[in-house]
Amino acid sequence: MQTKIIEGQKFDCATAQLMAVREHRNSGDFEWCRERLYRKKSGVYFLSGAGGPASGWAQDTGNGRIEGADIRALTESDARAWVEAHANDCYEVVFGPVPE
Repeated sequence: MQTKIIEGQKFDCATAQLMAVREHRNSGDFEWCRERLYRKKSGVYFLSGAGGPASGWAQDTGNGRIEGADIRALTESDARAWVEAHANDCYEVVFGPVPE
């Protein structure tokens, strides 16, 4: 998924700045996922992701779960928590220097 409108805002991977990437497990694994954190020109953060049927990106068919993909808007606080948990080595690149 490359573009999505959420609450009247457009989230477009082609025009936003890619800030961090997370790849979890292999594509043959039911829990695999690929997540990319983006920042829009307005400073708003969002995740673009995809994953297997046992991931947080799965889609419920009503008769089980299948691979899924989506775009999710994030608050800055949520973006900071995601980077701390999944791309910690990129934290200062994304948010700037952190005092010791």
